[in-house]
Amino acid sequence: MSKKNAPKKTEAAIEEELQAMRRADQFIGMRAERDEANYRKEKAERELRAVRLELQAVKASRTWKIGRVVLAPYRWIARKK
Repeated sequence: MSKKNAPKKTEAAIEEELQAMRRADQFIGMRAERDEANYRKEKAERELRAVRLELQAVKASRTWKIGRVVLAPYRWIARKK
């Protein structure tokens, strides 16, 4: 069928098609936002794990342990106040 012989769409049909396209666009956008949020969450969780491991290494260091022992009397006094 050529364009001249094709049946013309009514305004209601055109509006319905536009609404369907808008819904599809909105769905795609929401899915992209969800994927972006999941990516950011996973990235933050990886960073948190890395920081926790780093903190664990610091607390296992000789310097940290010596500092805890040296400052223990100060902490005891500060707690009693």
